[in-house]
Amino acid sequence: MTGGSVPVLLRLVDGDVTPGLANASFAACPANTNTAAGSAGTFTASIYVCSYVNDGTNDTLDVEAYWDVDASGTVTGPDVPLGTVTVTVTDS
Repeated sequence: MTGGSVPVLLRLVDGDVTPGLANASFAACPANTNTAAGSAGTFTASIYVCSYVNDGTNDTLDVEAYWDVDASGTVTGPDVPLGTVTVTVTDS
């Protein structure tokens, strides 16, 4: 059985959404772009850490992946979650 491809979405869950997490963006800072829409194949997205607290405790942000079932370019009700990766920003 063959069929069409479903594009992938990446969404950042960061300090703009959840207090205490590092602020990040898919666009260069100071932009605040929390969603990156990809094609139906493999794609890459850069993550820029725009601000974090350098207090000796590492900061984190989450990157969530979804199938963009309705091809809206944003995470909506019908989109299927694929998983979450946590990125750690190491304080120096």
